[in-house]
Amino acid sequence: MNKLLCFFLTLVIFSLNFLPVFAEDLNSTNFKITGATMNSGGETSQAGSGNFKLLNTMGDFSGDPRVLSTNYRAGIGEVEIFTANVPQISCFETTTSGSSSCTTGPAYLNTNGMVRVCGPTGCYDRARFEIDSQSNPSDTLYAIQLSTDNFASDIRYIDGVTHKPITSSNVTIDDYLTKSAWETDATNVLGLDASTTYKLRAKALHGDFTESDPGPSATATTASATMSFDIDIADTTGVSTESSAPYTVNFNNSDRLVQTGPAQTSDDLIWLDGQTNGSGGLSILFKGQNGGLNSTTASYTITSASADLDGVVEGFGIQSYYKSQLYELGSGNGSLATLSVISPYNGAGNNVGIIDAVFSKVYESNGPTHTGRVGLLLKARASGSATPATDYTETVTIVIVPKY
Repeated sequence: MNKLLCFFLTLVIFSLNFLPVFAEDLNSTNFKITGATMNSGGETSQAGSGNFKLLNTMGDFSGDPRVLSTNYRAGIGEVEIFTANVPQISCFETTTSGSSSCTTGPAYLNTNGMVRVCGPTGCYDRARFEIDSQSNPSDTLYAIQLSTDNFASDIRYIDGVTHKPITSSNVTIDDYLTKSAWETDATNVLGLDASTTYKLRAKALHGDFTESDPGPSATATTASATMSFDIDIADTTGVSTESSAPYTVNFNNSDRLVQTGPAQTSDDLIWLDGQTNGSGGLSILFKGQNGGLNSTTASYTITSASADLDGVVEGFGIQSYYKSQLYELGSGNGSLATLSVISPYNGAGNNVGIIDAVFSKVYESNGPTHTGRVGLLLKARASGSATPATDYTETVTIVIVPKY
């Protein structure tokens, strides 16, 4: 007899009930929200105490004009929790001298200001700024805005690579840099116009959709392009001597030239002062009118040449004796450069460089030069062919050329 096996399936149906949340369920040992109910949207219809009352629920936005002004905007709503803090500009400098409000730059900048970076009178085409992060994290990115009309219509940005102004339409994420990246270089704004007042401000970004409003602006005015030059005549002790035109150097008394005699060095030197804030530096050029010491009465010229006067029978030329400037290499001179002597004017002994009938470069710098001072010796030797006369002269033209 076959047995019939029967299986019974019992179906149990669970019923889920949504229970209301009452005010007493919001209590804790640390706080109590009185008279609150929760609706399906998770908002409190009332929250407060005897000392305060929440007038706006989280997630709401407000267009109330009383939370806005030209100086501030109250952050209303949960989006504001994620928005980066509005940054400020802690320093924006072009012409500071002797001190600086900047604190994160190299020591020479902090101590001496922008003249240590750009030369006398400061920067005509560049500037430095530093950001006050207002407690934003260190990986926050900042975009820098620049304007010449207080951001009325001229609103440009600083390129994150070239550090030059660009239009807002050309801004990319590459133009947002961290505070440390912006402040690495002593000058971090380039391509400015001379004698122009600029305002600068920053915006902060820390993650997607978190960009802050622009912060308050700082103001700086660029210097004019500057070059100065001075000539003085004095002996080797006259490093700081000042003299006035006409400028004359003589070979006389014990230094006078004698036929077939040894090379002579004039007692007096040509002293020159030169400085510029030109970013390319400067050059000092010499040119002679006669190409040597010429006597009209004797119809004879002791020709100038680059030579060792001890090894030739006759010649005339100049030799660098001294050079210095306010800020020397090795002392943290920033972007400033020192003057270099061009060969063959850097010789020793009686080795001289030519004073030709065309300009020859004697000194140069490859950057701004602050208070450069140089001194040059004049040396000559007369051969037996030189007719004695008292009117051997050469007129020397000296030109300083700034490089912008």
